[in-house]
Amino acid sequence: MVNRNGLLATLLTAAVVVGCTPAGTDQGEKPGAVLAISQVTGEVAYRERIALAPSSRVGVSLYAISPDGSEAEVASNAFSTEGRQVPFPFSLDLTTEQGQAVSGYRVKARIEDAHGRVQWVGEKVLAVPSEAGKLDAGMVMLKRSVVRDGSAAAGGEGFQSYRCDGALVDTRMQGDKLELVMRGGKYLLSQEISASGARFVGPAADGEVEFWSKGDTATLTTGNKAGASCAKVATGPLGGGEWVVEDIASAGVIDNSRATLMFGEDGRLSGRASCNSYSTTFKQEGSRMTLGATATTMMACLPALSNQEAAFLKILGDVQNAYINETGALVLVASSGKTMTARR
Repeated sequence: MVNRNGLLATLLTAAVVVGCTPAGTDQGEKPGAVLAISQVTGEVAYRERIALAPSSRVGVSLYAISPDGSEAEVASNAFSTEGRQVPFPFSLDLTTEQGQAVSGYRVKARIEDAHGRVQWVGEKVLAVPSEAGKLDAGMVMLKRSVVRDGSAAAGGEGFQSYRCDGALVDTRMQGDKLELVMRGGKYLLSQEISASGARFVGPAADGEVEFWSKGDTATLTTGNKAGASCAKVATGPLGGGEWVVEDIASAGVIDNSRATLMFGEDGRLSGRASCNSYSTTFKQEGSRMTLGATATTMMACLPALSNQEAAFLKILGDVQNAYINETGALVLVASSGKTMTARR
């Protein structure tokens, strides 16, 4: 005999299950878990023994990966290193609405210098946790980033510049090697194990080149010469405003005269040479700067202004390096060693 009450209960249960299934949903699909985490913690680090400048900043972002593969940022945080070195712990609090279906998460991290140039980058994909609450990302490992941006705002193609006993030196990472450029030539150095900082060594015509950096300072040894003391210098941004010249070849400038420099994002350099206007092109790689042919107006000038203008154009046409000194002044260095100093 059929149990009518039991059969009716079974049919009602099946009807409820079918009725609760969203229309158009394929029962074989996996739409993803529901976003139910409130915080992600972890650490950011890299393996290389390279010290960070005290002014470096760390940025970490969390992205939710939807079942269709698209990603949306759901949390981010940025902070100063304050002179500390890796690893850096981080914590991300989710402030977006819960209930979003996700198939995973992606943590993206970076370390930038004081000018916002990215020095280290990395990311890590995380699985959806089995329980709601906090998610531990563990260690997010970064790799060296080689920035290639030669605009005036960036101040060179990923180079870090130093003054080594008065001489200007440019360095940047090329893969796992350090490219070092100075007036004596270009060198490709390999990293060696060191107790502190980052030590790079390579062959040179007169022996060996060694560059040993420790934070914002370094030591440069070439051949049999004693090690030169080096300090980091900024090379940009040069754009974004007019530089007013305050000294030409250590002779100052004439009172109430005006010589200026305006670096454009399009690679144009223009301004006033003291009496006439001028225009040229420029290219900057680290501290090294090259200029194109200079065009000027032909207005007649007072003798004193004409002499100052001639000195200005001579240094400008012979410029080899440009950097910003510790007082914030822009210093242009000619191949003759003469300099021109300007301020905003």
